[in-house]
Amino acid sequence: MKLISIFILLLGCFSCTESMIGFQQPKDLVPRDTTVMILKEISLVESYVQNKYSHVAVFKELMKNSGNEILKKFHVSRVRFENSIDFYASQQELMRSIYSEVLDSLNVEASKISEEVLKESNSNPVHSPKLFGIPEHTSN
Repeated sequence: MKLISIFILLLGCFSCTESMIGFQQPKDLVPRDTTVMILKEISLVESYVQNKYSHVAVFKELMKNSGNEILKKFHVSRVRFENSIDFYASQQELMRSIYSEVLDSLNVEASKISEEVLKESNSNPVHSPKLFGIPEHTSN
């Protein structure tokens, strides 16, 4: 019984390595930067679709079609992308860095949009204090 426990413990230790064994790099690996761009676009579409449609069947079909269009835009087949993602996922640290880059890119884009919205709201006369009968402050 002790021998079995030790074997299971060792098996557990060796199965938690940084790189999983079994996935060789595909010959047609989607480059890292392209993978980041694809995942970013998929994330944006997924966010939009989740907010717009709550019915799972609609969500699933829209995501499938949108994903196909995104892959077509980057001239990548679904099989090639899935094989590349499987390979990247087997390299845990590399996959973490890819997702980190996707998140950073989305955050930069969100900041730019927030700045544009703020500029637009500041220049929009609808938000003018005069409109609400509030005198504007002028410094003399």
